[in-house]
Amino acid sequence: MKTQELIVETVPLKGVRLIEASAGTGKTYTITSLYVRLVLGHECTPLSPEKILVVTFTRAATEELRDRIRKRLKQALEALESDVSQDSLIESIVDQIGDIPQAKQRLKDAMQIMDMAAIYTIHGFAQRLLRQNAMESSVSDDFELSLDEAQLVQQAVRDVWRSHVYPVQGKKLNLILQNWQTPDELQKQLVSLLHKDVDFHLGPAAPNYEKATDTFEHAHEKLSKKWITGGAGFIDSIAQNPKSSGTFTRYLDGREATINKLLSQSNNINAKDAKTFSYFTLEGLKKSVKKGGIPCDHELVDAFSDWWDSYQLLEESRTYASNELMILLLEKTRLRLKQLKASQGILAPDDLLALLNDAIEGETGGQLLEQIRSQYPVAMVDEFQDTDALQYRVFQAIYQGKDAHENLAMFMIGDPKQAIYKFRGADIFTYIQAKKAVHGAYSLDTNYRSTQNMVSAVNGFFTRHGRPFIYDNDIPFVEVKAKGDAATLNINQQLEPALSWVFSDGLGKTRKQDIGDECSEGTAQQICELLNLSQAGEATLTDKESAQRPLLAKDMAVLVRSARQAKWIKNALSKRGVGSVYVGRESIFQSDQALAMYSLLQAIHMLSEAQFRNAIAHPVWCVSLQTLQQFMQGETLWEEQLEQLYSSRELWQKKGVMAMFMNWLHVRNLPSTWLDNEHIEGERCLTNFLHLAELLQDASTQVQGMQGLISWLSHKISINLGQEDQQMLRLESDANLVQIVTIHK
Repeated sequence: MKTQELIVETVPLKGVRLIEASAGTGKTYTITSLYVRLVLGHECTPLSPEKILVVTFTRAATEELRDRIRKRLKQALEALESDVSQDSLIESIVDQIGDIPQAKQRLKDAMQIMDMAAIYTIHGFAQRLLRQNAMESSVSDDFELSLDEAQLVQQAVRDVWRSHVYPVQGKKLNLILQNWQTPDELQKQLVSLLHKDVDFHLGPAAPNYEKATDTFEHAHEKLSKKWITGGAGFIDSIAQNPKSSGTFTRYLDGREATINKLLSQSNNINAKDAKTFSYFTLEGLKKSVKKGGIPCDHELVDAFSDWWDSYQLLEESRTYASNELMILLLEKTRLRLKQLKASQGILAPDDLLALLNDAIEGETGGQLLEQIRSQYPVAMVDEFQDTDALQYRVFQAIYQGKDAHENLAMFMIGDPKQAIYKFRGADIFTYIQAKKAVHGAYSLDTNYRSTQNMVSAVNGFFTRHGRPFIYDNDIPFVEVKAKGDAATLNINQQLEPALSWVFSDGLGKTRKQDIGDECSEGTAQQICELLNLSQAGEATLTDKESAQRPLLAKDMAVLVRSARQAKWIKNALSKRGVGSVYVGRESIFQSDQALAMYSLLQAIHMLSEAQFRNAIAHPVWCVSLQTLQQFMQGETLWEEQLEQLYSSRELWQKKGVMAMFMNWLHVRNLPSTWLDNEHIEGERCLTNFLHLAELLQDASTQVQGMQGLISWLSHKISINLGQEDQQMLRLESDANLVQIVTIHK
């Protein structure tokens, strides 16, 4: 379907419609404008906020949307009450409203009940429907919603491991252990798939794994025996060939050594090493001689060829069998997890959508759909590009499914380019499927955030390629116009280009670390030079009113892919005396502070001198080796440390883990020590510890005793599933600092 420019005042308020909105093109303004039209009943039946479903992906986004909609309703009301309208939407439709007093009252009523407006996360929407329609959905309405199912997942995986791995022997066990040495390794692979609505395609059937293993072992043994007696002569005949290739013989010694090593084992030969054998097959030896030369003829050639053929067959069968096994273990883990949740009356957010979809497709699905359509005749799905197949199937069934009447409306608003990068589990093919099924597709074609120069630069970059997003028929690059009022950077009163590229010669740099160092050092140096120019009055920002001010550190941001890259940038800036702050999506449980806290809590709980000594030796506590040595040699000094150990345990028991840890910080004067220590990130260290203390205090109300809390922390650290918003690393400072931000954040 051809995409047309969106005119928010006239777009039909019925049917399923897709609105494609690039960053800064007024997506939220569009949502609020549609909301105002729906409340007023402009070209539709007037609806109250309880009837207009607005769905987005995070709690923070729901609150922001609720606030923006409330302000937009107020703005519309003020426009109707004013002789001169400042609202372009109201100005356009005021003549069609008719009863102005009634319109004002509708806006006032909507504003008063905005706290009851149907603005939810997608999981919150599913939860509400299941609770309200327990009979039709066949789901008990007294379930407990658990935002963190990590412990249940761990238990399910271990139960499956016990029942499906422990009894296995021989080649099948070897296959399992080649893929996963422990239940935790299996869990890491399965956890991202547990709630994915996907179909697995294994491709053409491969040879039986056990038979392929037997064939390979036979070929391996045969080659080993012949190599022992004839290997040296075989290598000599290749090297002494009058027409031997220097390029080939240069690597002979190394390849001979690799073969000697690998023929002493038959298991776990990696593909890179196995490739060595291919050079001595009939085909591989053709490269051992120059043009016109004849490769050596030796009985080992056939043995190498048999080995290489059987190895490739084994790898093919191993891959197929491993995937089959992974699918089996995934299905068993899903089943076991479902059983564990059912026994405890627990549901996780992803379960809600699956249950809602099952209910819609079940026997009473028609009744449930009728209830939902009556309750929410209009829906707006924000950030639609992040929708996966299951989520889309639910909305499609409601607003496009069987018996869906023509007055229903669903607006899907998002940026298709973001679907390519799979943020929040987005599925580009789901987006394409949805786009093909809509009644109308629209786009917002003006960027109100960026400057004309920046927008032109981005347009120019993407239009240089004929198919920038590959699926150009469904997701083309659409050039946008600009009305942004962002400040522009000026150096020596000259406007800087909006987009610049720095190319590396790459000479002598083959390791990722070397290239990373060059990028981080170059970035830090450029930031440093800009700040120096600013201090000299030569680097300024000019706003839309032509007012100038000096460029500041907080005006600059560095986008990185990972926390590791962020650390490189941060270190490079620190060397130059430039402060920075990192904003990412890493879990607090990935931090050094989490490990230090775990060791400390363990020592306090056990009252173990040895564990306490090891705990305080962690670098974050800033106890030097010299001080540790003094503790060990001076009885009085060590007794003072033990007094802190005993008093900490007593305080933990009486007043809780938060009180204990705050006292620990105070007694050891740690906040000032961290902030004064230039070798550690003091603000980050303090922020992480206070964050951990809060999480531990909260968890202490849900587990039993000290050991229960320590086990909870150990579990979080070991499986690294703390991905809820409250477990993300917090911003340590909002001062004048360069921001380092991951692209996902």
